[in-house]
Amino acid sequence: MTTSTEPAVRARRARPDERTDMMPSDQEPEVITRIREASKKLGNQDDLAAPMTFDLEFRYGDILIAGFSGSQPIPLPRGGDRVELHGHGPLIVKRVTTDYAVNEQRGGLDVFTDVEVVPEPVGRSYGPVDGEGRVRVKVLLGIGADVDITADAPDAELVQRYPADVVAGEAGVEVKDLPGMRLTARVRDDGRLEEFRAVR
Repeated sequence: MTTSTEPAVRARRARPDERTDMMPSDQEPEVITRIREASKKLGNQDDLAAPMTFDLEFRYGDILIAGFSGSQPIPLPRGGDRVELHGHGPLIVKRVTTDYAVNEQRGGLDVFTDVEVVPEPVGRSYGPVDGEGRVRVKVLLGIGADVDITADAPDAELVQRYPADVVAGEAGVEVKDLPGMRLTARVRDDGRLEEFRAVR
């Protein structure tokens, strides 16, 4: 004899055309009305008996940089997560947007997810030094007309090269004094630094 833990009677799921709240229809936000009307038009198709599809796209601004598709759910990142794509990165997730839509031809659910990413900023692990999102960096050495700059931390790994005259001009110092100097800088969305300032 088999004992089932399933309830004898399941609660019936409310349909989109069955309003369970007491909000007057003229006070309902327009976007909510449109969603309910779209669900009502689809009828029983949203029972999801047909196969589902899952599409995940990673974008940098308006540029599509990677995409994945399948019939099984794809793990989704969250805002602030650190990710790599095809072995390259790291990237920081800025925003995740998911759209759920029933395919009117076959009746299954299509899940579309857009993930907006940016390169991980220099020194992100060490946090901003003020409320403007500036980070502490250090000039390593001069290479011809350029200087190598990294995060001002013992375990810093990423090194970026900048024109020495630009860095010195923004920081208000002489080019010859840059090697070994500690600065602050603002991090752009692409991970590059700008607006260098000398640490006084």
